[in-house]
Amino acid sequence: MKNYTEIFGERKKQKYGIISNSLWILSKLKEFDFTLPKFLIAMIVLSPCATIISTYLPAVVIDELIEGYSLTTVLQHVVCMVAIIVLFKTITWLGQQKIAASVNLMQRITGDIIGKELNINFDLLENPSVQKKINNGFAASRRPWHLYGFYLGIYNCAQHIVAVIVYAIIVGKINAIILAIAVINVSLGMLFLNIARKRHASYADKLQLDAKQAMYINRVSMDQRAGKDIRIFNLSGWLLEKYDSCLDNMENVYSHIHNGYFVAKAGSEVLGSLFDFYAYAHLIYLLVTNRIDISSFVLLLGSIRGFSLALAELISKYSTLPPFSVAINYIREALEENENSGWEDTISNEKIDLIKREGIILRLKNVSYTYPGSSIPTLENVNLTIKKGEKLALLGLNGAGKTTLVKIICGLYRPTSGEVYINDFPQESFSYAKWQSLVSVMFQESVLLPWTIDENIIGRQSTQEVSGNNKLVKALELSGFKDKYDSLQEKGNSKLVREVNDDAVSFSGGEMQKLLFARALYKESPLIILDEPTSALDPVAENNLYINLARAVSGKTMIYISHRLSSTRFCDRIVLLQSGKIVEEGTHESLIDRDSLYKHLFDVQSMYYKEMDENKKRAIVFGDSFDDTMPQKLDGVF
Repeated sequence: MKNYTEIFGERKKQKYGIISNSLWILSKLKEFDFTLPKFLIAMIVLSPCATIISTYLPAVVIDELIEGYSLTTVLQHVVCMVAIIVLFKTITWLGQQKIAASVNLMQRITGDIIGKELNINFDLLENPSVQKKINNGFAASRRPWHLYGFYLGIYNCAQHIVAVIVYAIIVGKINAIILAIAVINVSLGMLFLNIARKRHASYADKLQLDAKQAMYINRVSMDQRAGKDIRIFNLSGWLLEKYDSCLDNMENVYSHIHNGYFVAKAGSEVLGSLFDFYAYAHLIYLLVTNRIDISSFVLLLGSIRGFSLALAELISKYSTLPPFSVAINYIREALEENENSGWEDTISNEKIDLIKREGIILRLKNVSYTYPGSSIPTLENVNLTIKKGEKLALLGLNGAGKTTLVKIICGLYRPTSGEVYINDFPQESFSYAKWQSLVSVMFQESVLLPWTIDENIIGRQSTQEVSGNNKLVKALELSGFKDKYDSLQEKGNSKLVREVNDDAVSFSGGEMQKLLFARALYKESPLIILDEPTSALDPVAENNLYINLARAVSGKTMIYISHRLSSTRFCDRIVLLQSGKIVEEGTHESLIDRDSLYKHLFDVQSMYYKEMDENKKRAIVFGDSFDDTMPQKLDGVF
């Protein structure tokens, strides 16, 4: 069972058995290429038929020669049977090649898992059990041999089942005892082999330890950093002794392993020889006593040998299926994970369009959220209403629950308890896509895709969407990214992500934020959430962003998250979270005028910024170095 324990590191009762997984594979083969199951069935029938005809051929020749058929007639029959055998084997070979070429099917299944991961509820995606299920599915699907090995095993088992049945009928008609002894012979041979395999597995830890040490020494010998110590402390001789010792230990272990397989093989051969002796003796007795003729003797002899070989192969091939079946199980479990559950989709498109035109009133009623595996709620009984066109600043120390609250508002998390409403419509009455169409977010940490700038902003590849797109121009201008955009040689066709594109453009932290801001604005959602939109901007760029922001979000509802408390002054209201609860809310002026936690945090942050400015001026005068990471260090506290 090495295949799947290396991948998944666990053994558990599987949801689906080999037969169920076989039918699933056949359905996937049919989806990929409807001719593949037909080829597979043809291979299962024709391959053993070719073998059985080969077994019959000598008996037919002998029988016809005895009965006085002309040599020409006999040769014609031989040619016909050989032609049939060649035809059957050719079809089987073509089927094997066609199935081997379908390895791309696994890549398509991987694509299905990617689609599942892209569409699944975000809170489920962060659930450890769901994560494990999806990751196991990916691990299984990334190895094409799992799928190919499984249906190759199915094919081998099925064809050997056909051969075993046919040979059993032929032999059983003459003597069922021979059939029973053949089964016992093969079973004992497989038992000996399994004992040898278990003995092999028992040495795995010892082999692994010595192999790891040898590999480590091999790697260290090529490591320049280790090379200095090896030479200075004269360790080369000692390392070579250790390396030779590891090899000696491994050779000793392999010797024991090979001895086990030798004993198993020798035992199988002895049993096989005894069985062959009994079979020959019995058939010779039947021939001598005229109970069978010479052609039947040849046919039965070949059938007994064919039965034994087919049964041994059947058992051997079947033993390879469980590891592959486990991999298929993980793929199926990943694909069966529910996606956007809990969204009823009872809101019409007309109502969505009306909400977009009229604006959003967002209301949270007794919202609580507890992460899976935790008993302590991250949010507890949060009640908050954000009016149409209101600009709300959401503040709090690290761990206060800001990010969790934003994810709930975005629909990425569903509350453990409580309700979220947009214009008095409960969240579950929307579809996931419709809810997302109402919300545009600029997260502090975002990912750009390895395509063009325009495609990253617009979200599609259509060049018609870009040509004469006033909405795109407006988003670029309001975000402050327009100048950088125009300065690029390829402008919106400039590619991103150097990891994929060698000619990709790179941006500073501030430019990246402006690009992400442009993407958020382009969506034109009635609710905009900005998470640290100015953290990488200089003061001038930050001030320009506030000016543009006022124009960009005019009439829209906005939630603004920032660690720089001074930047929240332009907001209509400030909400301060602490330990998952709203502890303070009001305008900047009203909170500063009283002895509030917000005032305390504001004063502390202002003091640090003033001290930082003085240190910067002193460093410039005296030519000293200056630690300009203080804002980031400070921001991380709030």
